[in-house]
Amino acid sequence: GEANEGVTVRPTTPEDARSQVRVLHSLKISRFHILYDEHQLDSAVVAALIDEAKKLKIFVSIQVSLMKDAQAAIDAGVSALVRGAVDERLGSSLLDQLIRRNIYYVSTLSWYESLTDEENYFANIFADSLFRLSLPQSEVTAFTQTDAIKIVHQQFPRFKFTPEQRAIAYDNSGAIVKHYVPVPMGTDVSFLPGISEHLELEYLVNAGLTPMQAIVSATAISAEYLGVRKNVGFLFTNYQADMIVLERNPLEDIRNTRAISMIIKKGKIFYPKELRGEAKN
Repeated sequence: GEANEGVTVRPTTPEDARSQVRVLHSLKISRFHILYDEHQLDSAVVAALIDEAKKLKIFVSIQVSLMKDAQAAIDAGVSALVRGAVDERLGSSLLDQLIRRNIYYVSTLSWYESLTDEENYFANIFADSLFRLSLPQSEVTAFTQTDAIKIVHQQFPRFKFTPEQRAIAYDNSGAIVKHYVPVPMGTDVSFLPGISEHLELEYLVNAGLTPMQAIVSATAISAEYLGVRKNVGFLFTNYQADMIVLERNPLEDIRNTRAISMIIKKGKIFYPKELRGEAKN
Protein backbone atom coordinates (compact mmCIF):
# COMPACT_ATOMS: atom_id res chain seq x y z
CA GLY A 1 0.00 0.00 0.00
CA GLU A 2 0.95 3.64 -0.18
CA ALA A 3 1.00 3.80 3.62
CA ASN A 4 1.75 1.30 6.38
CA GLU A 5 3.83 -0.89 4.09
CA GLY A 6 3.93 -4.50 5.23
CA VAL A 7 0.52 -4.68 6.92
CA THR A 8 -0.67 -8.31 7.06
CA VAL A 9 -4.20 -9.56 7.67
CA ARG A 10 -5.45 -13.14 8.02
CA PRO A 11 -9.27 -13.18 7.91
CA THR A 12 -11.06 -16.42 8.74
CA THR A 13 -14.61 -15.65 7.57
CA PRO A 14 -16.10 -13.63 4.69
CA GLU A 15 -17.43 -11.06 7.17
CA ASP A 16 -14.01 -10.75 8.76
CA ALA A 17 -12.46 -10.40 5.31
CA ARG A 18 -14.70 -7.46 4.41
CA SER A 19 -14.00 -5.83 7.75
CA GLN A 20 -10.24 -6.21 7.31
CA VAL A 21 -10.38 -4.67 3.83
CA ARG A 22 -12.26 -1.67 5.23
CA VAL A 23 -9.52 -1.30 7.86
CA LEU A 24 -6.88 -1.34 5.14
CA HIS A 25 -8.84 1.30 3.26
CA SER A 26 -8.97 3.50 6.38
CA LEU A 27 -5.17 3.23 6.57
CA LYS A 28 -4.99 4.64 3.03
CA ILE A 29 -3.67 1.35 1.63
CA SER A 30 -4.47 1.33 -2.07
CA ARG A 31 -3.34 -2.18 -3.01
CA PHE A 32 -2.80 -5.57 -1.44
CA HIS A 33 -1.76 -9.07 -2.44
CA ILE A 34 -3.48 -12.35 -1.55
CA LEU A 35 -1.14 -15.29 -0.85
CA TYR A 36 -3.73 -17.88 -1.75
CA ASP A 37 -1.43 -20.76 -2.70
CA GLU A 38 0.80 -20.35 0.36
CA HIS A 39 -1.98 -20.16 2.96
CA GLN A 40 -4.74 -22.20 1.28
CA LEU A 41 -7.40 -19.66 2.18
CA ASP A 42 -11.08 -20.51 2.08
CA SER A 43 -12.54 -19.62 -1.32
CA ALA A 44 -15.44 -17.67 0.24
CA VAL A 45 -12.95 -15.58 2.24
CA VAL A 46 -10.94 -14.85 -0.90
CA ALA A 47 -14.06 -13.86 -2.85
CA ALA A 48 -15.09 -11.49 -0.04
CA LEU A 49 -11.62 -9.92 0.08
CA ILE A 50 -11.64 -9.24 -3.65
CA ASP A 51 -15.23 -8.05 -3.81
CA GLU A 52 -14.84 -5.59 -0.94
CA ALA A 53 -11.57 -4.32 -2.37
CA LYS A 54 -13.25 -3.77 -5.72
CA LYS A 55 -16.03 -1.73 -4.07
CA LEU A 56 -13.43 0.48 -2.36
CA LYS A 57 -11.33 0.81 -5.54
CA ILE A 58 -8.37 -1.03 -3.99
CA PHE A 59 -6.03 -2.81 -6.41
CA VAL A 60 -5.81 -6.48 -5.45
CA SER A 61 -3.61 -9.23 -6.89
CA ILE A 62 -3.62 -12.93 -6.05
CA GLN A 63 -1.18 -15.82 -6.31
CA VAL A 64 -2.78 -18.90 -7.84
CA SER A 65 -1.50 -21.94 -9.73
CA LEU A 66 -4.76 -23.70 -10.67
CA MET A 67 -7.21 -22.68 -13.38
CA LYS A 68 -10.29 -23.01 -11.16
CA ASP A 69 -8.76 -20.62 -8.62
CA ALA A 70 -7.78 -18.16 -11.36
CA GLN A 71 -11.32 -18.23 -12.75
CA ALA A 72 -12.85 -17.71 -9.29
CA ALA A 73 -10.56 -14.73 -8.68
CA ILE A 74 -11.50 -13.22 -12.06
CA ASP A 75 -15.20 -13.69 -11.33
CA ALA A 76 -14.74 -11.92 -7.98
CA GLY A 77 -13.09 -8.93 -9.69
CA VAL A 78 -9.36 -9.35 -9.05
CA SER A 79 -6.96 -6.81 -10.61
CA ALA A 80 -4.05 -9.17 -11.30
CA LEU A 81 -3.18 -12.86 -11.45
CA VAL A 82 0.29 -13.82 -10.24
CA ARG A 83 1.70 -17.22 -11.32
CA GLY A 84 -1.39 -17.80 -13.48
CA ALA A 85 -2.18 -21.48 -13.92
CA VAL A 86 -0.16 -24.61 -14.64
CA ASP A 87 -2.79 -27.32 -14.52
CA GLU A 88 -4.26 -26.46 -17.93
CA ARG A 89 -3.79 -24.07 -20.82
CA LEU A 90 -5.73 -20.82 -20.99
CA GLY A 91 -8.84 -21.03 -23.15
CA SER A 92 -10.28 -18.29 -25.33
CA SER A 93 -13.06 -17.53 -22.82
CA LEU A 94 -10.68 -16.80 -19.97
CA LEU A 95 -8.35 -14.83 -22.24
CA ASP A 96 -11.30 -12.71 -23.36
CA GLN A 97 -12.16 -12.00 -19.72
CA LEU A 98 -8.59 -10.92 -18.98
CA ILE A 99 -8.69 -8.53 -21.93
CA ARG A 100 -12.16 -7.16 -21.24
CA ARG A 101 -11.46 -6.53 -17.55
CA ASN A 102 -7.88 -5.31 -18.12
CA ILE A 103 -6.43 -7.86 -15.68
CA TYR A 104 -2.65 -8.08 -15.38
CA TYR A 105 -0.94 -11.47 -15.69
CA VAL A 106 2.40 -11.92 -13.88
CA SER A 107 3.97 -15.11 -15.23
CA THR A 108 6.73 -15.68 -12.60
CA LEU A 109 8.43 -18.21 -14.86
CA SER A 110 11.47 -18.09 -12.56
CA TRP A 111 9.28 -19.51 -9.80
CA TYR A 112 8.32 -22.50 -11.94
CA GLU A 113 11.87 -23.00 -13.19
CA SER A 114 13.32 -22.97 -9.67
CA LEU A 115 10.79 -25.52 -8.40
CA THR A 116 10.78 -27.90 -11.38
CA ASP A 117 14.42 -28.94 -11.77
CA GLU A 118 16.37 -27.22 -8.99
CA GLU A 119 19.71 -28.85 -9.81
CA ASN A 120 19.76 -27.63 -13.42
CA TYR A 121 18.33 -24.27 -12.37
CA PHE A 122 21.31 -23.54 -10.12
CA ALA A 123 23.80 -25.09 -12.56
CA ASN A 124 22.62 -22.72 -15.31
CA ILE A 125 22.89 -19.73 -13.00
CA PHE A 126 26.45 -20.41 -11.94
CA ALA A 127 27.54 -21.16 -15.48
CA ASP A 128 27.22 -17.38 -15.93
CA SER A 129 30.33 -15.53 -14.73
CA LEU A 130 28.38 -12.32 -14.05
CA PHE A 131 26.04 -14.10 -11.68
CA ARG A 132 28.94 -15.77 -9.86
CA LEU A 133 30.71 -12.43 -9.46
CA SER A 134 27.53 -10.80 -8.16
CA LEU A 135 27.33 -12.98 -5.06
CA PRO A 136 29.62 -13.37 -2.02
CA GLN A 137 31.77 -16.51 -2.26
CA SER A 138 29.94 -18.03 0.70
CA GLU A 139 26.65 -17.90 -1.20
CA VAL A 140 28.22 -19.26 -4.37
CA THR A 141 29.56 -22.19 -2.36
CA ALA A 142 26.18 -22.81 -0.70
CA PHE A 143 24.20 -22.65 -3.93
CA THR A 144 26.60 -24.81 -5.93
CA GLN A 145 26.50 -27.63 -3.41
CA THR A 146 23.73 -30.21 -3.20
CA ASP A 147 22.35 -28.38 -0.16
CA ALA A 148 21.09 -25.68 -2.54
CA ILE A 149 18.06 -27.80 -3.35
CA LYS A 150 17.37 -28.18 0.36
CA ILE A 151 17.40 -24.39 0.71
CA VAL A 152 14.62 -24.08 -1.86
CA HIS A 153 12.60 -26.93 -0.39
CA GLN A 154 12.84 -25.43 3.11
CA GLN A 155 11.47 -22.13 1.85
CA PHE A 156 8.68 -23.69 -0.22
CA PRO A 157 8.02 -27.15 1.28
CA ARG A 158 4.62 -27.62 -0.39
CA PHE A 159 5.63 -26.75 -3.93
CA LYS A 160 7.06 -28.95 -6.65
CA PHE A 161 6.22 -28.77 -10.35
CA THR A 162 6.58 -31.25 -13.20
CA PRO A 163 8.20 -30.43 -16.56
CA GLU A 164 4.70 -30.66 -18.08
CA GLN A 165 3.39 -28.00 -15.70
CA ARG A 166 6.37 -25.78 -16.45
CA ALA A 167 5.62 -26.15 -20.16
CA ILE A 168 2.02 -25.08 -19.55
CA ALA A 169 3.29 -21.99 -17.68
CA TYR A 170 5.35 -21.04 -20.74
CA ASP A 171 2.51 -21.72 -23.17
CA ASN A 172 0.10 -19.62 -21.11
CA SER A 173 2.54 -16.73 -21.00
CA GLY A 174 2.91 -16.86 -24.78
CA ALA A 175 -0.87 -16.93 -25.25
CA ILE A 176 -1.27 -13.98 -22.91
CA VAL A 177 1.11 -11.80 -24.92
CA LYS A 178 -0.49 -12.76 -28.25
CA HIS A 179 -3.81 -11.52 -26.88
CA TYR A 180 -2.28 -8.22 -25.70
CA VAL A 181 -2.90 -8.86 -22.01
CA PRO A 182 -0.46 -6.70 -19.96
CA VAL A 183 2.39 -8.77 -18.47
CA PRO A 184 4.37 -7.08 -15.69
CA MET A 185 7.63 -8.79 -14.84
CA GLY A 186 7.83 -10.68 -11.57
CA THR A 187 9.96 -13.62 -10.45
CA ASP A 188 8.71 -14.76 -7.01
CA VAL A 189 12.29 -15.95 -6.38
CA SER A 190 13.31 -14.05 -3.27
CA PHE A 191 16.58 -15.90 -2.64
CA LEU A 192 18.31 -14.57 -5.79
CA PRO A 193 17.42 -10.85 -6.04
CA GLY A 194 18.71 -9.19 -9.19
CA ILE A 195 19.82 -12.44 -10.77
CA SER A 196 16.27 -13.78 -11.01
CA GLU A 197 15.16 -10.61 -12.82
CA HIS A 198 17.70 -11.12 -15.59
CA LEU A 199 16.65 -14.75 -15.81
CA GLU A 200 12.97 -13.80 -15.97
CA LEU A 201 13.67 -11.61 -19.01
CA GLU A 202 15.26 -14.60 -20.73
CA TYR A 203 12.37 -16.88 -19.76
CA LEU A 204 9.79 -14.38 -21.05
CA VAL A 205 11.53 -14.33 -24.43
CA ASN A 206 11.61 -18.13 -24.40
CA ALA A 207 7.85 -18.02 -23.79
CA GLY A 208 7.30 -15.99 -26.97
CA LEU A 209 7.83 -12.34 -26.10
CA THR A 210 10.18 -10.33 -28.27
CA PRO A 211 13.18 -8.83 -26.44
CA MET A 212 11.52 -5.41 -26.64
CA GLN A 213 8.27 -6.76 -25.19
CA ALA A 214 10.24 -8.31 -22.32
CA ILE A 215 12.00 -4.99 -21.64
CA VAL A 216 8.70 -3.09 -21.71
CA SER A 217 7.28 -5.73 -19.37
CA ALA A 218 10.09 -5.05 -16.89
CA THR A 219 9.85 -1.27 -17.14
CA ALA A 220 6.73 0.57 -18.34
CA ILE A 221 4.17 -2.18 -17.69
CA SER A 222 5.64 -3.04 -14.28
CA ALA A 223 5.59 0.64 -13.32
CA GLU A 224 1.95 0.85 -14.36
CA TYR A 225 1.14 -2.33 -12.43
CA LEU A 226 2.74 -0.91 -9.28
CA GLY A 227 0.94 2.41 -9.65
CA VAL A 228 4.12 4.48 -10.12
CA ARG A 229 4.02 5.15 -13.86
CA LYS A 230 3.88 8.93 -13.31
CA ASN A 231 7.65 8.98 -12.66
CA VAL A 232 9.07 5.48 -13.23
CA GLY A 233 9.37 3.12 -16.18
CA PHE A 234 10.37 5.52 -18.96
CA LEU A 235 13.36 7.61 -19.99
CA PHE A 236 11.67 10.99 -19.98
CA THR A 237 11.89 14.50 -18.54
CA ASN A 238 10.99 14.61 -14.81
CA TYR A 239 11.05 10.82 -14.52
CA GLN A 240 13.24 9.13 -11.93
CA ALA A 241 16.79 8.81 -13.27
CA ASP A 242 17.24 5.09 -12.58
CA MET A 243 18.64 3.06 -15.47
CA ILE A 244 21.37 0.69 -16.62
CA VAL A 245 23.68 1.37 -19.57
CA LEU A 246 24.59 -1.75 -21.53
CA GLU A 247 27.64 -2.69 -23.56
CA ARG A 248 25.67 -4.88 -25.96
CA ASN A 249 22.25 -4.66 -27.61
CA PRO A 250 19.52 -6.59 -25.70
CA LEU A 251 17.27 -6.50 -28.77
CA GLU A 252 19.72 -8.87 -30.46
CA ASP A 253 19.96 -11.15 -27.40
CA ILE A 254 17.98 -10.49 -24.22
CA ARG A 255 20.87 -11.92 -22.20
CA ASN A 256 22.78 -8.76 -23.09
CA THR A 257 20.92 -7.04 -20.23
CA ARG A 258 23.67 -8.64 -18.15
CA ALA A 259 26.42 -6.76 -20.05
CA ILE A 260 26.18 -3.76 -17.74
CA SER A 261 28.53 -0.84 -18.36
CA MET A 262 27.16 1.44 -15.66
CA ILE A 263 24.21 1.91 -13.33
CA ILE A 264 22.54 5.28 -12.86
CA LYS A 265 20.57 5.60 -9.62
CA LYS A 266 18.79 8.90 -8.94
CA GLY A 267 21.18 10.54 -11.39
CA LYS A 268 24.36 9.17 -9.74
CA ILE A 269 26.65 6.88 -11.73
CA PHE A 270 27.93 3.56 -10.35
CA TYR A 271 30.21 1.03 -12.02
CA PRO A 272 29.65 -2.72 -11.48
CA LYS A 273 33.33 -3.54 -10.81
CA GLU A 274 33.52 -0.88 -8.11
CA LEU A 275 30.30 -2.08 -6.49
CA ARG A 276 31.51 -5.68 -6.46
CA GLY A 277 34.77 -4.55 -4.88
CA GLU A 278 32.93 -2.66 -2.12
CA ALA A 279 30.72 -5.65 -1.44
CA LYS A 280 33.67 -7.99 -0.97
CA ASN A 281 35.53 -5.58 1.34
